[in-house]
Amino acid sequence: MTKEEAKVLGEAPASLNFYGVSKKGWNLQFTLRDADEFALLERFAEFTKHLEEKGVTPKQVGQQPKTQPATADNSAPAPQQAQQDAEWFNCDASCGIDLVYEKGELKYGNCEPVPGTKYPVRVWPEVIKTVAHLEQEGGWIPLGGCRAAFVKNEKGYPNKIVAIEE
Repeated sequence: MTKEEAKVLGEAPASLNFYGVSKKGWNLQFTLRDADEFALLERFAEFTKHLEEKGVTPKQVGQQPKTQPATADNSAPAPQQAQQDAEWFNCDASCGIDLVYEKGELKYGNCEPVPGTKYPVRVWPEVIKTVAHLEQEGGWIPLGGCRAAFVKNEKGYPNKIVAIEE
């Protein structure tokens, strides 16, 4: 959109918000605006290619970060602070993440066992990356000796793993 168009239009008639995660784990939010939806989609395609080249990966829908309180020294909050509504559990030798790939790309993982449910609990790639250095056995990452945090769904059941610590 040109500056002249912006002055005439005021608010952009087409906008797009999306989220990503940097190589270092920073949560990023982007907003693109344009006078035309089709032009906006073309710009989005070009911009996402540029982000991929820079190592920014998409953040899954529903995984956008909640606003976190700043710490006294403005450092990043500790995992326990960042996940205030999460519950932590110790992973025993049977606990692990079953990795799910689609067209050769890691889509998500299923963690089990998780206290409070008989079903596997979803783990998104940004969390899996925090333990990617652990030895994998095929498509399985054993988590014995780690701690994991999960949040619950509206019915009170474990919904997703939001953090893993060794």
